[in-house]
Amino acid sequence: MCLVVGACEACAHKEGAFVVRRSLLGALGAAGAVAVLVLGSTAAHATPVPDNGPVAGGTTVSVPEPAGVTFTELAAGYAHSVALGPDGNAYAWGRNWSGQLGDGTTVDRSSPVQVQAPEAGVTFTKIAAGYEHSVALGSDGNVYAWGGNWTGQLGDGTTADRSSPVQVQAPEAGVTFTKIAAGDTHTVALGSDGNAYAWGSNGFGQLGNGTTVHSSSPVQVQAPEAGVTFTEIAAGYAHTVALGSDGNAYAWGHNGWGQLGNGTLASSSSPVQVPAGVTFTELTAGGAHTVALRSDGNAYAWGRNTWGQLGDGTTADRIIPVQVPAGVTFTKIAAGDAHSVALGSDGNAYAWGHNGSGQLGDGTTVNSSSPVQVAGVVEVTNVSFDGIAGTNLVDNGDGTWSVNAPAHPEGPVNVEVTYTWNGIAQTPVTYPEGYTYTPDPVAPTITNPLDQSVANGSTAVFSVTTTGTPTPTVSWEVSRDGGTTWEEITADTAATPAADGLSLAVVGTDANNGYQYRATATNSVGDAVSQAATLTVTPGEGTDTPGEGTEGNVTTELASTGSTATPAVLIAAMTAALTALLLGAGLVTAKRRRRAE
Repeated sequence: MCLVVGACEACAHKEGAFVVRRSLLGALGAAGAVAVLVLGSTAAHATPVPDNGPVAGGTTVSVPEPAGVTFTELAAGYAHSVALGPDGNAYAWGRNWSGQLGDGTTVDRSSPVQVQAPEAGVTFTKIAAGYEHSVALGSDGNVYAWGGNWTGQLGDGTTADRSSPVQVQAPEAGVTFTKIAAGDTHTVALGSDGNAYAWGSNGFGQLGNGTTVHSSSPVQVQAPEAGVTFTEIAAGYAHTVALGSDGNAYAWGHNGWGQLGNGTLASSSSPVQVPAGVTFTELTAGGAHTVALRSDGNAYAWGRNTWGQLGDGTTADRIIPVQVPAGVTFTKIAAGDAHSVALGSDGNAYAWGHNGSGQLGDGTTVNSSSPVQVAGVVEVTNVSFDGIAGTNLVDNGDGTWSVNAPAHPEGPVNVEVTYTWNGIAQTPVTYPEGYTYTPDPVAPTITNPLDQSVANGSTAVFSVTTTGTPTPTVSWEVSRDGGTTWEEITADTAATPAADGLSLAVVGTDANNGYQYRATATNSVGDAVSQAATLTVTPGEGTDTPGEGTEGNVTTELASTGSTATPAVLIAAMTAALTALLLGAGLVTAKRRRRAE
C-alpha cells in the first residue's frame, strides 16, 4: 500500500490543489508542482527520497508504509488469541463469549482489538490465554486476568466471569510472579520465590499439587525432586508442562492423547519427566497438544491433531514430537485449545489449526493444518509537514492514498504519518527533517551578449547573466549563415563555453568572421533565449614588441596603424621620426642655445 501526497501550483502560504493523475504530470511540469509522497511496504522506515522540493510541492517523495503493529509476544486460547505490542498494550481477537478479549464486551472479533488497561498507567509485560480466559503480568508487578472463571481460573478468589482485567491474589505475602501460563480452565505461574503455583480446575491433576481439587486462588506445585525449580511453564486444556532448572522437561495432568510427551497415555497429578533426547528452549500447551521450540528456531508439536493444530500438514494425532514445517524459523510460540500461533524470524505472525471463530487471524474462518500468516490492515489517517496537516485524504483503491500537501515556508520540516492497524491507533511514524521546502520555481531570464571585434588570432568573449529558480543552466549556439540556422556551439571549434555557461570565448579566425552567437537559459519552468551577437575578425600585421627603443617604437606604431591610419596620422608619424633624427644630429640643440643668448 502506498501513500501519495500531492500539492498543486500555489504560493508559499496557500494550500495547494489536489492533483495526482499521471496524465496531468507532463502538462503541469514545474508550474503544476505535483508533490507525491509514496509509502511502500518493501523496506524499513527510511528517510523520504528525495528530501527536498518547492514550497508549494512539486517533488515525488517515497517513504515506506508503516508496518502496523509488530507483536513481541503471542498467546492462544480455545477460540481466541492475545498479543502483546511493543508499547505494552495487549490486543486480542476471536471468540469473546466470556469476555476473554478483555475489551469490556462479549462481542466476537475477527481482527485485533485492544485489551482494557486494569488502571491508568498500567501496561502489560507478559500475556497468556486459556480456554475462555486470559492472563497478563502488569507493569506494576501484579498479575491480572479476565474472561471465564467458573472453576476459579482467574485466581481472584471468586468464580465470576470478567470482561476486563482483575487482579490475581498473591499466594503469600511478598511473593510476586515472574512468568505465567493459562490452561483450558486453570492457570499456572512461576513465583519470585522459585516455586511454581497454579489455580483453577484440577480434575486431572493439572495443578500439580498431588490432588484433583479445584482452587480459585494459587496453590504450590510439587517439585519433581529436591532442589529442582522451574524456569519455564505452560498450561494446556488439562495438562501442564515446564522446563526444570536441571535442564529436563516435566509435565503433569491429563495425558489422553499423549500430550505429556513421555510416550504414554497415563495422567499424573504431579510432575513427570519428559524422556530425554530432544531438548527445548520454550514450551507451550494447547487443549490436548503441546508445542515446543528448539534453540535452532524449529518448532515441534505432539498430542491431538484433529484440526491440524500440530501444523505438520496432517490431522493425525502424535504421541511423540513432530516438526512443524513453515519455511521460516520461529522466535516465539503459543498454543490454543485447537490452534497454535508463532512469531516468525521474519517478523510476521503465523497460525495453524482450528479457525472456526477466526482465531488464526488470517481474515477467514477456514482451518489450516499448516502455518498461515496473520493478517493486518494499515490505514493512513493523516500526513503532516512540520505539524501542518494535509487535507482531503483519499484511498485511491490501488494501494495508494492521496492528500493535499499544505504550503509551507522554505526550509526542512518533519514529516509525520499517522495511521491505524486494524482500526487501532498506532504510534505515528516521524521522519525528522524528512522533507525540505524550496522556493517556488521562477522562469529564467537572460541578458543579451554584445557584438565583438578582434584581430585575427585574438580572443573575443561574449557574456550573459541569468536569473531564475532553480538556477538556470546556460547553453550556447552558433549561426554560420547570418542567423538563418543555429547549431550547437561545438560546430565552431574555436569557441569554448565557460564552466558556468555565462561566457563564451571565441578565437577570431578568417573562418568565423561574421559568425553569430546566442545563449539559452533553461530551468524546470522553461527557457529564455538571448539575441544574437556578431563576431568581426580584423586582419593583424607585425609582431614586434613595443618599448624596445625609439626606432622600434616608431616602427611598431607605424606597423600597427598601417592598415587603418589616415594620411594625417601618417604625416604626424613621419614628422615625429624626422624630429628624432634632427635631435640626434644636435641641430635643434644649437638653435635653442642661440635663443638663450
